[in-house]
Amino acid sequence: MPDFDIASAMAKPGQPVRDEEELRLLTIAEACRSEESAASDALTNPHHSLLYAEYQRLVEALRATRLKSHQSRMARRAHQHKMRAMNDTI
Repeated sequence: MPDFDIASAMAKPGQPVRDEEELRLLTIAEACRSEESAASDALTNPHHSLLYAEYQRLVEALRATRLKSHQSRMARRAHQHKMRAMNDTI
């Protein structure tokens, strides 16, 4: 008897079915994107003039946020690739 998958039954036609891990990774990526946007905005539109040390701190924060964002996107892509490979073997 075939397994019944609630997620795929509820998905709209053409909409990808996402499992819990992909949803978790997607949530992390979206949070990183908003953090990156806020850090970039703080750097490009400061509320006051910045001392060099504060500017460097903002640049490092933006760099760290971009790295975290990139890593979360790569983890999501790797998970999607893994899930496609598992579905191809079925």
